[in-house]
Amino acid sequence: MAHFQLRVLLVVALSAFIGILQTRPFTSVWRIYDIFHKGFTHYDFVIGIVSARENWELRQTLRETWLTAVSEDGTNVLVKFIIGSQVCDIAPSLRQNEYECDLMNITHAVLDKELQALEVHDVATELISQSRPLGQDFLVNLDIVVTRLGIFDHGKDGIQTAHLKVKLYDTIGQEEIVSVEFHGDDPGLLIGQFRFKVIEPYVLPKGFKGTIVAENFTNEDPAKLGVNANISVNDGGGAITFRKGSRFGTIEDQFPVIEETLNEEIFHYIAGNFMFVLHGSKTLTTVLSQQNEIMEDWKMEKKKEEVQLREEITKFNDIILVNEIDIYRNIPKKMLHFYKWTSEHVSFDFLLKTDDDCYIDMTAILQTVHRRNLKKHTRIWWSQFRKHWEINHYGKWTDFAYTASEYPAFACGSGYVLSSDLVEWISDNSMHLYAYQGEDTSLGIWLSALNPHYVVDSQWQCSRVCHTDMYSIPDNTVQQLQVLWENKMKCANPCGCR
Repeated sequence: MAHFQLRVLLVVALSAFIGILQTRPFTSVWRIYDIFHKGFTHYDFVIGIVSARENWELRQTLRETWLTAVSEDGTNVLVKFIIGSQVCDIAPSLRQNEYECDLMNITHAVLDKELQALEVHDVATELISQSRPLGQDFLVNLDIVVTRLGIFDHGKDGIQTAHLKVKLYDTIGQEEIVSVEFHGDDPGLLIGQFRFKVIEPYVLPKGFKGTIVAENFTNEDPAKLGVNANISVNDGGGAITFRKGSRFGTIEDQFPVIEETLNEEIFHYIAGNFMFVLHGSKTLTTVLSQQNEIMEDWKMEKKKEEVQLREEITKFNDIILVNEIDIYRNIPKKMLHFYKWTSEHVSFDFLLKTDDDCYIDMTAILQTVHRRNLKKHTRIWWSQFRKHWEINHYGKWTDFAYTASEYPAFACGSGYVLSSDLVEWISDNSMHLYAYQGEDTSLGIWLSALNPHYVVDSQWQCSRVCHTDMYSIPDNTVQQLQVLWENKMKCANPCGCR
C-alpha cells in the first residue's frame, strides 16, 4: 500500500513538473525546486487585500462580488486579507491623530483662552542687533489656531527703526504661511515683553512642524540671547512643543536654514512669538471629561470585534494576521510581513495588492497578462504611477522620515502587480527596509534601487473615476462595490447599464 501511494505521489509530481514546463518554458530549475519545496500548488496570482480588523462588512462584500470571478474562471489564484494581529488600545478620540496609536498629549488643557506661546520674565542677557532671520521650531500636538504674531520689544518703548518682520513658516517645506511687519507708526499691542499684531486666524493641524522667525533687529530694536534667560512656554496643556536649539539665516526674507544647539538650551534667541487658541475646544472638553468611559467602551468594542474576527478566520480561511498594531501608519509594515510570508510559503507568478474598498476586474487583469505575455519578463511592476509627488508635511500622509523634496515613482494604492522576483527581493531584505508613511510611497522608495520594469497602465485608476475598461477603482462604500459588480454582471460595464 505504501509503495502504491508513493507511485501516486511521483506521478502527480511528474505531471505538475511537465505542466509547469509547458506553461512556463522559461522557468529555471531553481524555480521548479521552489515550487515543490513550497507545495505542489502553484498560483498564477496571489491577491493581497489590505484590510482593517473592523472592516468585516467590506471583506464580505468583496467575497460576494468581484472575488467570485476569481474562483470561477479556472485560474489558480490565492486570496488573503492582510490584517494586524494587535489592537490599538487607545480609543480614536483620545489619540494624537487617527492614523497612529499614541495617546493625546494633553495634560491640563487650557480651553477657550488665547495663549501667548512664550513669556520672558528676565531679559538680563546679551543684546543682538543683527538683521539676519532668527527662528525657533515647534511641533503641534493638537489642532491650534494661530491668532497673532509678535516681536520682542526690549525697552517696551515701541518700534524705533523702519520695520521689523515676523513670519510663520512650514518648517519641512520652508514655506512662509503668514507674516506681519512692525514699525514706528504701527507698533502693535504690547503684552509683556512682546508686541503683537492680529492676523487672519490660521489653523495648524496635529503633526504640523512650524518655525516662528523674526528679523531686521537693530541697535535701537535689538533681540536678546535666550541662554540663561527666564523663559516660560504656554503650551496649552501639551498642544505645542518647542524643540531644543534654534536656527538662523544669512539672507533676509528667506527661511533660516542653519540649525544650532548650545548646551541643550531650548531658546538661543528671544525674537519672535505667536498667540493661539485650541481648535475645537468644546469637543475637547467633552472628550477629556469622559475619558474613562470612552476607554471602557472601546475595550468592550474591541473584545467583541476579536470574537467576530476569529469566527471569520475559521469560516473563510482567507485572512492572514501579521504581527503589527492594526493602524494606518503600520500598513507598510503589514505589507512587509505579507511579502515575506508569500515568498516563503507560496509558489506564484505575480502578486496583486489592493485595498478592501477597491473594485477589481480580475478577468481583465488575467487577460492582459496573457495578451502581453508578462510571464516572460522579470522585475515587473504593473500599475498607474505617480511621479514627482511632493512630500506631505502634515495630515494623513505626513512624512518626516523621507528627506528628499519628492518621492520616487510609486504605484497608486488601488492596485498594482509585482512579479515574484520583486516580492522575493523585498522579502529577503525586509529587515533592512524602512517603513515610511505610506505603503505605496514606501514601495516606490524600496524598489527605486532596483530600477524595475515599470509597466505603466492608465486602466489602474488612482481616483474614483469610473471607466468601462478599468482594472481597479478605489474608495468605494459597500453599496458602491455592490452596484459596480451588479452592473458588470448585467451589461459588462461596471459604470452603468443603459
